[in-house]
Amino acid sequence: MATTRSTFTLDQTLAEQARDLGVNISCAARNGVAAAVRAALAERDRLAYEQRPEIADSFWDEAESFDHVAAGIDRESVINCDSIHTLRQTVLITQVGEVGEATMNHVCAAASYAIGC
Repeated sequence: MATTRSTFTLDQTLAEQARDLGVNISCAARNGVAAAVRAALAERDRLAYEQRPEIADSFWDEAESFDHVAAGIDRESVINCDSIHTLRQTVLITQVGEVGEATMNHVCAAASYAIGC
């Protein structure tokens, strides 16, 4: 992890109390800034959601289920595009099934929606 130096002003009494109690001021500052950033990110996400809330769309009803038997999959399955991860093809060992063109069109639309394009 790359770091950067930062200087801040701290009330003298508070600094003395921290030293007396063995509080690592640098570590406490790092933790405090990290917590403030997490809170600001959560607030930004909340505001963005309020501005553009998710709306139920009947288009996705059909996309949420597919015939797993026809796809060659031995159990009911889902294709989740909420959290997309990339993998090298070399780590994929066995193909477990194949969905049809209509389902793939829904997957492509969902993936596009998920990444905002």
